[in-house]
Amino acid sequence: WTENEEIYKKDLPEMSFQVWRVKPSLFRLYDFPWLDSRIHYGSYNTAGINVKMQFKAQNTLPYLSADFQRSDGHLENAQWTTASLQAGVHQKFNEIHLLHMYTNYNLNKRGIWGYWDIYQEDWETNTTFWEIGGELENQWNDKFRTYFNGKYLLDEHENAFNYPEGGYDLAAGAKIKVNNTGIDLELGLHSSDLEINDGNLIHPLQDTLNLKKNDASLFSGQINLQQNFRSVTAEIGMLYQNGENQETRRVARQDNKERFNPVVSLSAGFQGKVKIYARYRPGLEINRFRNAVKAIPFSELEAIKILNYTSRWEAGFDLQMPEGIN
Repeated sequence: WTENEEIYKKDLPEMSFQVWRVKPSLFRLYDFPWLDSRIHYGSYNTAGINVKMQFKAQNTLPYLSADFQRSDGHLENAQWTTASLQAGVHQKFNEIHLLHMYTNYNLNKRGIWGYWDIYQEDWETNTTFWEIGGELENQWNDKFRTYFNGKYLLDEHENAFNYPEGGYDLAAGAKIKVNNTGIDLELGLHSSDLEINDGNLIHPLQDTLNLKKNDASLFSGQINLQQNFRSVTAEIGMLYQNGENQETRRVARQDNKERFNPVVSLSAGFQGKVKIYARYRPGLEINRFRNAVKAIPFSELEAIKILNYTSRWEAGFDLQMPEGIN
């Protein structure tokens, strides 16, 4: 699978249109319906349709994006189908409160192709992802802001077996800024309910005793202090986390983790065009099945971990190009 270079040349199309956060100033736009659509057809019966729509109705800004793509593929059993739907609404109640409600749906279906001494013609993978959520932002004044957000997700992967995962993410926070000093507070709660089987298409294990159920939850609380020194911003904070994962296969096994982790960040900006940053932010995280498994038909899932500790070092720069340069 990894030695077949052709597999990396067959990327599926991705949605490039996504509305997640809308600033209040955008409510001055779209006084009339805005619609964009596209239909295409090509070789190997590759076809697709895409529709995007957005408009404003007083202080309400709904949007919709739908996409469908399919192809027979350029090899036997290389067919694929993708479909996605993104819909939501931004509601501005006044100069303080801004609400965003949304739902996302994605379907990805493809045949398995490669070495014929291993693969079978009827092998196929099918993944379905659906989430619904919302966010409420409250800009009380130029120094104080609060927010609340949450989402529920249902993620299902299927080949010879079925791997369903459900879960939710909740967060609430506040940001305070006085002169050159800022304070960030955030509380979060995350959960995952995952059922997997150690078998895959190459090593089929149909015994129900091989089913493994994971029920994980993670609570976190964080406080950060920011200080600006002209073009340099320093941030230091503390992250508290308490995680629990119960794994059940024949018998139940519970894993509890509790940690205090430092958070450090340093950034420097130059003339508003270049920003250099470095961050250190370790912590526990719930490892979603979609992110943990790269090749679903052939991955060995016995050692998969749902609740992981990661030590993250990040560094990079942001460059803003002058207007008129493409």
